[in-house]
Amino acid sequence: MSTAPQQQTGAGSPRVFVSNTATNMVSSLHPFDKKEADAALEKIRSSVLDPLAVKKVAGVENAFVARVDDLRVLFKREGDSVVITSIVARD
Repeated sequence: MSTAPQQQTGAGSPRVFVSNTATNMVSSLHPFDKKEADAALEKIRSSVLDPLAVKKVAGVENAFVARVDDLRVLFKREGDSVVITSIVARD
């Protein structure tokens, strides 16, 4: 799986990878404003590290969801890393 650039938030924090699919989903939300898309990605990356924002997806092994404003971020854990797989906008 190819991934976009990673984020390291500090010692002991898991690395956060964003799949190309998830990156494209964010880009489609802000098609003409790269700064806004980058800001959204940073917010999304930090949300998956916030234990208060994360919920386990019922009935699915190793699947989690985090809320960020009107977005839902789906991700999984792989070893000591977090892989964001999908971003869903909520109407």
